[in-house]
Amino acid sequence: MKKKVASGIFSVIIFSLLIYFLKDIDFLQVWHILKQTNKFWLLLGFLSCGMVYIIWNLRWKINLSKVKKVKYLSLLPFLFSGVFLNMISPTKALGGEIARAYFLNKKYKISKSKVLGTILADKSFYLLALLFLGIFSLFFSIFYFELNNKLLVFFITLLGVSIIFLIFVLIFLIRKQNVRLFFLFRFLYMLSFVKKHFKTKQKYYGYIHRKIREFKKMYSGAIYDKHTLFSNIILSFLQWTFHFLTVFFVLFALGTPLKFIYVVVIFTLSYFIGDLSLVPGGIGLTEGVMFLLYTSVGINSELAVSVILLSSVLRYFFSIVIAGACWSYLRLKYSWLNKGH
Repeated sequence: MKKKVASGIFSVIIFSLLIYFLKDIDFLQVWHILKQTNKFWLLLGFLSCGMVYIIWNLRWKINLSKVKKVKYLSLLPFLFSGVFLNMISPTKALGGEIARAYFLNKKYKISKSKVLGTILADKSFYLLALLFLGIFSLFFSIFYFELNNKLLVFFITLLGVSIIFLIFVLIFLIRKQNVRLFFLFRFLYMLSFVKKHFKTKQKYYGYIHRKIREFKKMYSGAIYDKHTLFSNIILSFLQWTFHFLTVFFVLFALGTPLKFIYVVVIFTLSYFIGDLSLVPGGIGLTEGVMFLLYTSVGINSELAVSVILLSSVLRYFFSIVIAGACWSYLRLKYSWLNKGH
């Protein structure tokens, strides 16, 4: 309940800020700009946006191969179903990942804990790449963007926190710390809908210990495997590169090319900060940060809104339209969270 209230308050604040920033926008001018969009560059932006998911699916397939060899195209609907659930849910940290594990378990009869281990390992590489890019982008924006004092202080603070967090993550990975996950699950036995599936507490504890061992084995295998480590790192940064190219081509489509390094910094910071919000998919906050940063590098407000609208349409076509269709299909086929499953 508290999370819902906090999410609601946060959403109201974000959308209020958006209204404040957009109140002076000439939307007739925005429409005029959009009508003059170059179709060729827009097509390149569309293809780049699609490549984000093609590369993501390839990286996941590599990690999943330790558990089960699944055909590339067969895996895509499962990836998109998770993308959709993360987009619409404030609990975007794990909701989509759990759905992917659930659906794969239903189709291929493989352990959900093993699948989840490979999914979270896959996401770890993606987020670690974002963390590195975020720190670089914060450094760059502090020295090269014209930021107001409040935003400058916020970015400096966020930079310090990010560096400290990165140091802890690297220490954790290098030392291969063993996280005691059992304590997170032992108290769930008190819940009636959990208890009814186990005759005794000892059987429940034995089941949890076995599943945690499976999860850790798959997660560690994906993170520390020397054969896949390099490909995971390369594919993660390549996935982010196609995010950047999508916006880069949209800017060309609107007749306002921007230095690629600026596109990298603006896009990275927008998603870096958007991922911190409780708003589903970071919607509102991500676009708000983008608007502020575009105008800080000299792009006028109407053009900034046009870039954000067009790039968002491309993004949501894949993450909501296509992903939503995949989610609906798998949900109906495998009875997602229906009674009796």
